[in-house]
Amino acid sequence: MIVRAASAWAIGPSGFAHNVTVPANAVARVLIPCGAAGANDVRESGKPLASAAGIAVVGLETVNGVRYVAMEVGSGEYRFSSSWRRA
Repeated sequence: MIVRAASAWAIGPSGFAHNVTVPANAVARVLIPCGAAGANDVRESGKPLASAAGIAVVGLETVNGVRYVAMEVGSGEYRFSSSWRRA
């Protein structure tokens, strides 16, 4: 059986949005751009990451000058958002 992970993102007036689907029995590493508040700037389905099930924040990373919250997420569907916008 073949299962697929899915990812779709957009930048809009309210910031960055990223929908992620992780198949059963899998774990994914997800990077979400964030502002100065770091993980406190990122939400999953409108809730702070600390109260979201199946998500482990593993740290902050900077890639090409953009700061990201790095997470490991288990199987499921996620709707991440942050206030980050391109400079």
